[in-house]
Amino acid sequence: MIRQTLITTALVSIFGCSAQIQPIEKSAKGADESAQLAAYAATANLPRDFNPRNDLQVGAVVDRSTGAIHLYNYTDRPLAGGNLWVNRTYVTQFGTIPARGHVVIPRNKFYDRTGQSFASVSTPPESVQLQWENDVYTLQGPVFQ
Repeated sequence: MIRQTLITTALVSIFGCSAQIQPIEKSAKGADESAQLAAYAATANLPRDFNPRNDLQVGAVVDRSTGAIHLYNYTDRPLAGGNLWVNRTYVTQFGTIPARGHVVIPRNKFYDRTGQSFASVSTPPESVQLQWENDVYTLQGPVFQ
């Protein structure tokens, strides 16, 4: 009886562990990224009394089907990374936008101060602003395609 219990326990532990390794790793990576994005949003600050500038030629286009935001740089120079704000509440960091190029930022990369993802709400993007340190630029758009 003890022998059967030990064999059964060994088999369950071998097959049970090997079947669970892959899904746990995948969910942990997604959870880590979400936690990092939410933590960043909790510390990001949009100046309260800022006077938004309108002299940056960057457009925001929202994909209706996915909610992703496409940023189009209409200038002849690359734009260094900064913060991108949607509706003055949800924020994410962005990398360089190439000169005359564009980048795509998925809706699920934006978080608010409380850790809520923009993908979890049905609110459409009404304003998109780009922040470099204390300068805030209101982008052209958003327009929906």
